[in-house]
Amino acid sequence: VLRRAGGNPLFLEETARALLRLWEEADARGAPLPDGVVETVVPESLRGIIQARIDTLDERARLTLQCGAVIGPQFTLGVLQLFEIIREGLLDRLYMLRGLQFLRSRPTAEDLEFIFYHGLTQEVAYQSLLDAHRRELHGLIGRQLERKFGEVGTLEVNAAVLAFHYLRSDLRDKALEWTVASARHAAHLFANDEAIDLYEQALKVAKEDLPPTDANRRTLADVLRARGRLLRLTGRLDEADESFEALMSVAQSVDDAGLVADALAETGMNLYQRGRYVESDDALQRAAATYAQINDSPGVAMAFNSIGMNALARGELDAAVGWFDRAAEEDIEAERPAIAADIYNNRGLVLWHQRQYAKALENIRRAQGIWQRLHNRFGLCATTLNVGLLEEELGHAQQALEHYHHALEHARKLFYREAEAIILVNIGNALRRVGNLLAATEANQRAVELAEHLARKDIAATATENLGLDALAAGRAEHALEHFVRGLEIVGLAGPTGPTRLGNPTDLAPAPERAASLLLGRARALVALGQPTEARESCAQAAQILDRTPMAALDAMRAMVEGLVASASGDSAGAVACFQRAADVAQRAANPWDELEALLAWLGHCERVGDAGGARQIQSQVHRLRERLQISHPRKSEGEPLME
Repeated sequence: VLRRAGGNPLFLEETARALLRLWEEADARGAPLPDGVVETVVPESLRGIIQARIDTLDERARLTLQCGAVIGPQFTLGVLQLFEIIREGLLDRLYMLRGLQFLRSRPTAEDLEFIFYHGLTQEVAYQSLLDAHRRELHGLIGRQLERKFGEVGTLEVNAAVLAFHYLRSDLRDKALEWTVASARHAAHLFANDEAIDLYEQALKVAKEDLPPTDANRRTLADVLRARGRLLRLTGRLDEADESFEALMSVAQSVDDAGLVADALAETGMNLYQRGRYVESDDALQRAAATYAQINDSPGVAMAFNSIGMNALARGELDAAVGWFDRAAEEDIEAERPAIAADIYNNRGLVLWHQRQYAKALENIRRAQGIWQRLHNRFGLCATTLNVGLLEEELGHAQQALEHYHHALEHARKLFYREAEAIILVNIGNALRRVGNLLAATEANQRAVELAEHLARKDIAATATENLGLDALAAGRAEHALEHFVRGLEIVGLAGPTGPTRLGNPTDLAPAPERAASLLLGRARALVALGQPTEARESCAQAAQILDRTPMAALDAMRAMVEGLVASASGDSAGAVACFQRAADVAQRAANPWDELEALLAWLGHCERVGDAGGARQIQSQVHRLRERLQISHPRKSEGEPLME
């Protein structure tokens, strides 16, 4: 017995039980166990031993065990009684099966629970049923459980149980219904991967097991749309594209304009995620026109809102506000509050970029209130992040970091990787501003990793720029230059020809603000490396972008970097004029961080040219601003590390 068990305690236990049964039978006949009983009578496999034990049961006891196996590794008496075919004398048979150590029991507050002695026992009992009988029993228990859950109002929370049984039955319409319901419930609980798997099972049922009626095709469309949205949310854009292409095919097959518009809108949002804004606009404009034809105001508002996001991503702030205003005019807050909240949030973002902080905060707070009423963590994650952005711009770095970390908690609980990457970028930016370079670099590196995994070039470019700024603040200009050039490669403005040979910025389509910011960062690194001529070239390329697409958010930085280049080139008067302009622009925009950057650059220039009086005057302003921003370990001037 020991040799055949091979160290498996379950095999040893079941073999001992089998021998004990044979021994008792032999003893009842007054005969000894036959020689070689282990080799000749006891099966060699563990499954065989368990099956042999099940085969010794009478038909009613065996069916009881098999019905329990259909329910699962454990079951209650109340649920097992739903099988009418075994209801009579059920408890006595269960106690008998417990005595034979097929089952264990334990009382609960509401019922008596039975557990298979070993998981393999349940598996063998289940497999001992013929396929047709298994499917019949799953369908039977599925219907009984659906009736029972409906009576007590717990259908939604038990959708997964019903899906489990119906998927293993011949009731394919029920299988589709409850698998979709289970997927929706999983998504509601933010179990996104589980929800995607369930939607894929539902797709298989809809495609392979049900007739291609219009009603079934519409259900298939609903599944494809829901699955695609979750795939986009989790960063699986290629799979999301496939889902939306299939949605368009189904929409056209049933000649449903609303579904066609949905497919166009979802495709447009996927293109936005990829940074392909022109193609996204085209798909969304077509979606909006189709929604308008069928008088679908929420659809129109959703499409306009997404077009506004494209405009915002291109730095076209006035156009973005226009689209968000048009979306809000559809007046859908009562009918579709989630879309309305998204519109308010996005409008707040544009107002933030336009330095209208009070109006921005009003819109974002309005969105936050809607999300709170809806108990929507995704919306709360976004609006909490945006409140943090506003706090940071107003100079409240510690408050901003608190909001960012709350948003990060939401994102991680939701497995919302895209939001996690965006939040980490902002955490890295705030940490650099308060002087914690090590933590800032770690946050930005993690953001780059996530962005690359999600194929989000816009996030990757921003995080890479932040790494360059971290390196500059630490006095590592060469490393900073590498990061800025890498960022320019990401946005398509630099190639393998090296860091001093850049493409033509007039050819740039998406992400102009990021490209201009990276070029200005590159110029700062080149100044620190003593290459003012190359720095001037980088400034000129940034100017081409900014002159074509004015961006108020970069006005102060542009003036400051032009001042650094002038200072490095020996043009002291020009440098001072630029630094003064940068500080004035930042002050008018109520941006203390840009103002501090400008003053530090100006202070560095005064120290280099020996202007002691000017340095004292600027130092006084820097000191007051540091106290306001509560920076404990600042650098003294541009180029000096923040960390000791």
